[in-house]
Amino acid sequence: MVVVREKTTVTQRIHGNCPTHSRTEIAVRDVRTVIDEPKEREGTNMGPTPTETMVAALIARTNVISHKCAKKHGVEPKAMTIDAESTLDRRGTQLLEEIEVPFPTSSGRCDNGCERGRPGKGEGRSPSFLPDFQGGSQFGHRA
Repeated sequence: MVVVREKTTVTQRIHGNCPTHSRTEIAVRDVRTVIDEPKEREGTNMGPTPTETMVAALIARTNVISHKCAKKHGVEPKAMTIDAESTLDRRGTQLLEEIEVPFPTSSGRCDNGCERGRPGKGEGRSPSFLPDFQGGSQFGHRA
């Protein structure tokens, strides 16, 4: 039997075509997406803004890592939802002044679809990460 080991480091190749001052067409692997500004900021509103994309990437990463942790502990989340809210200090993006923390506050809620006391396939086990995610947990940051 052949054992496949995942690489611990990978090289990512991402291409950005910039047809306007606000729209960026991203190509990575065989996937395409658009990052743009809303019409109020002279964009075409064809996709999320760069800063919205950053928060969306955090949500996506939370999903992937949470499922890996759940699988490791024998838990099968039914359906995960993650909501995030952040405050962006736009002085930096507007080039008004340099700022140390562009997102002074962020918060969110994660619900993995497991009921308290009934963690799914791993029933009877209580992995250390599960209480934080079971039945919906909130997370936050304040600079």
